[in-house]
Amino acid sequence: MNKGPAITGFKAQISPGNLGFQISSPECQPNLGAGANCTVTLTFTPAFPKRRIATLIVSDDSNPSAGAVKLIGSGIPVSPPVITPSSLTFGAVPVGQQSDKKVKVTNPNKVALLIQSIAAKSAVGAFTQSNNCGSSIAPGNDAIACDAISMLGAAKPFP
Repeated sequence: MNKGPAITGFKAQISPGNLGFQISSPECQPNLGAGANCTVTLTFTPAFPKRRIATLIVSDDSNPSAGAVKLIGSGIPVSPPVITPSSLTFGAVPVGQQSDKKVKVTNPNKVALLIQSIAAKSAVGAFTQSNNCGSSIAPGNDAIACDAISMLGAAKPFP
């Protein structure tokens, strides 16, 4: 809060930088009117699973060290999803018929699992896949049977 009778220059910065803390909404820079106050919104986006400590430094024209706020954040490691079963056996499928199998994708993390893509890969192209998982799985939850893998019976044996 600017307790003085005139507009004052206002500055907020984080020191040291590059630790994942950012000022995302500096509503009152560069000037703060007499009797006015403002809110500085901060975000923390860790790049590594490690504890980080920085300081938000607030200053104005009359006081270069008007205030400081200690910032503490910890990045947590993110584990890959658990996919079960680890293999699917389709058995003998009659030519022209389709056999479907499903897998379960589990998110073991404390944060949402964002799904970029799911694909079935095969050298012979007999498998297709449909994804009904959506774009994310909530923390600690299962997307039960969220992916169907199909095998289409072929007219001749695979090489």
